[in-house]
Amino acid sequence: MKAFKVKRGGETYYRAELPQRLCPDGKRHSVMGKTRNEALTKAEEELARWERSLDRYAGDKTLAQFLSEFLSYYKRDGGVAPSTYQDYRYHIDSHIVPALGTVTLKNLDPRKVDTFTQLLAAKGLSARTSQYSYSVLRRALQFAVDWKYIPANPASSRMRAAKRRQVKELSKIRFLNPDEARAFLDAVCGDRYEALYVLALTTGMRQGELLGLQWPDIDLDLGKVTIFRSLHRTKRRRDPDDPTPWFELRHPKTAGSRRTLELGRLARVDQ
Repeated sequence: MKAFKVKRGGETYYRAELPQRLCPDGKRHSVMGKTRNEALTKAEEELARWERSLDRYAGDKTLAQFLSEFLSYYKRDGGVAPSTYQDYRYHIDSHIVPALGTVTLKNLDPRKVDTFTQLLAAKGLSARTSQYSYSVLRRALQFAVDWKYIPANPASSRMRAAKRRQVKELSKIRFLNPDEARAFLDAVCGDRYEALYVLALTTGMRQGELLGLQWPDIDLDLGKVTIFRSLHRTKRRRDPDDPTPWFELRHPKTAGSRRTLELGRLARVDQ
């Protein structure tokens, strides 16, 4: 390929003509650059995209435009729980689009992703919230790769480092010692939720698992409780026409979360 010098508006540019036989639509195409090398580099990148069967025009979409397309698909065919979709939309609307929404897909690179993660930290967000926003961006961009909008995911190379930062910053869970547990049980004695507190203290069940219990899940004769579901609250802003309730019962995500626990002496009603 060759790059030819052209003048426009008193300025000099270089134009590289792409081989017509290699153009997907069979038409003539060219790219422009301020220098000869820039024009040739752009031409080679354009041909490489075509050779990988990428959508030539999708790279001109802004990230905001692509994410709107992604959310429409994710809600309809993503196979995710409504609360997960709502969380994705919240992070996209609140964090990702304000920071990167005007950047085109073809110009989004790892450096801009790094700047985005730095902005999240500067906003004072928790490590968990920052990591979730980053994960939403990374997953959405993987769809752009699968749809052949971009050749590679500019956020994927930052995944391990982001996870390491998250693990380092998360605080350890603190458990009650025996004296604190006895003091707590004494304090809730006679409370209408005493049985719930005793279950929480003696079984280690999560809050959603405790609130999702139903009578068939409890075998008082054998002294066992089986976790079949968990109660989840939708925290994010919903579409005005979204009928999703604020609370919903969902099955555990993993087989290990569906388990049967022994009721301790304190939780047995016959004691």
